[in-house]
Amino acid sequence: TIMLLSEEHKNRLQKLAGIITEATNQERLDAFAKSDERVPFNKNLMIQAIQQGREVGILFQSNNDKYKMPVAKYRIIYPVAIGTSTKGNPVIRAFHKMGQSEKVAIATGQRSAEVENTWRLFKISNIKSMWFSGNFFRGPLEAYNTNGDAGMSNVEVHADFNQIHKYQDELIASIENKKEQEQKRKNIVKLFKDTGERPLEQPIKDKQKDDKREL
Repeated sequence: TIMLLSEEHKNRLQKLAGIITEATNQERLDAFAKSDERVPFNKNLMIQAIQQGREVGILFQSNNDKYKMPVAKYRIIYPVAIGTSTKGNPVIRAFHKMGQSEKVAIATGQRSAEVENTWRLFKISNIKSMWFSGNFFRGPLEAYNTNGDAGMSNVEVHADFNQIHKYQDELIASIENKKEQEQKRKNIVKLFKDTGERPLEQPIKDKQKDDKREL
C-alpha cells in the first residue's frame, strides 16, 4: 500500500527528525508572535529550553571588535548548550534558525540583513531579552557534537536528545489526554442536553420570618 503524504505532514516529519527546512512565512510570524512577551535574559529559562528542546526568541546586540552594532536585532534560535567560551565569556551555543545578523549586515551593507539555518556562539551579555516562541525542536541537529564544542572551554549544560524526546513525548501524550478528557466532558454535556437538562434546584425558602410557632 502506498500512502501519500501532504506537504504539511512531510514538513512536520522532517522537523521531528531534525531535518532543517526553510521557514514559511506563517512559521516566521508564529516564531516572532510572542516577542512582546519577552523578559530579560534568564539563565534558568535558557537551561529549561536546552533540556526540553524549546525554540527561543532573543533580542541580541553584538558588542565586540568585529561586529559592534548600534541596534539590537531579533533572532530565533535552538539553544543546545550553555557554558564558557575559550575567551572566558558566558555563552550559548545555538542553531540560528532565522533572524537578523550583524555579520551579514556588515558584509552586505544592509542593516536588516538576515541569515537562516546556521550555527552561532552567542555571548550572554549581548542577549538583551528572550521569549519562548511555543515551538520545539527535536533533533539531533546536524553538525551538533554532543562530545564537545571547539568554541567552549566548559559546557555547563548541553542538550540530551534522549531526554528531549522523552519530555516532548510525555508532553504530547499529556496534551492528547487532556483533549480526550475534554471531548468526553463535551459528549456528556451533549448527552444531558439531548435527554433533557436537569432543572435547577430551587433555594430553600427561609421560614424563620413566616413561622411564629415556638418549638
